[in-house]
Amino acid sequence: MRRYRREQPATAFRGSELRWLITGSLMLLVLFTLICRLREPGALDWLSDINHTAAQPQASPPAATLPAATGDTDEDPDQAQTAKEEFQAMTDGTVGLSQDEMSPYNRLVFWVKNQPFARLWARAKKSLAYTYLYDEPKKFRGELVALDVTLSLINDAGENDDGIPLHEVWATTKQSGNRLYVFIVVDLPSKLPIGRPIHETAKFAGYFLKLHGYHPALSKPGQAPEKAPLLIGRVEWTPAAAPATDAWQEWIWGLAALGFIAVALAARFAFGRRRHRQVASRGILTPPSDAVIPVDQWLEQSGFASHDGEKSDGGDGEDPSSRNGP
Repeated sequence: MRRYRREQPATAFRGSELRWLITGSLMLLVLFTLICRLREPGALDWLSDINHTAAQPQASPPAATLPAATGDTDEDPDQAQTAKEEFQAMTDGTVGLSQDEMSPYNRLVFWVKNQPFARLWARAKKSLAYTYLYDEPKKFRGELVALDVTLSLINDAGENDDGIPLHEVWATTKQSGNRLYVFIVVDLPSKLPIGRPIHETAKFAGYFLKLHGYHPALSKPGQAPEKAPLLIGRVEWTPAAAPATDAWQEWIWGLAALGFIAVALAARFAFGRRRHRQVASRGILTPPSDAVIPVDQWLEQSGFASHDGEKSDGGDGEDPSSRNGP
């Protein structure tokens, strides 16, 4: 019985060479990631002497000065007295403003126009809850109020008698829950969307005027209007900034990506070796260079012999000519 060699499929790399190639590629990838990270500004700030910096005396910030008003406000006794008299014409719970209510309305707009937001906020009461304004509107009419609010809808409110552009802003606070405030805002921040529902946190400072009547969107015909505190003032709003990316999260995601690549390459390598073994098991049998083998035996050992061919030759050894009879 002669032994025959199998021809193994040629591979570009042997097992050890491929492993070294994968390891080197991963190391280059890690090195590239480190270089990109170290090129960022402030990447090596942690190497500085933190204790030395902390030991140095820190200069205290200068005391904030109250911005000056540019015209008459409620701080003027004459203005305050005139407004108090005009407030007598206010009626709470009505939808819209009557002609008599326009004078105190325009006066409050005038006061707000003459004061920047920082001045209004610094002077305003910050503990005046929704229920105080709702339950005792006459007592707090003309009160300067500061609120942390969530804006829900902004509409164009035209201009007042002096041509000042105004906007109608609907909002809530944590204390009010789903009960609404309505603001008449001077100098609305330019990037706030108008005419569609929003959900933006902001600060408001302004004067309380009255309880404003309004009909909710799902109210039935003839239903009594709801009431919301109406204030006139300013809004301070800053667009939400994108959250800062944590450096540790960057490293974790980077290492996770490298691990995934390593697993994928290892699986690829193992699958490739298995496939090569399967191909080798079906490889062509070749005799040694000095051996001679008949053609029919070579075909039988290599698996190229056709079963159909065997059947065409008689299958189980019978003479094909005997099937047709004598």
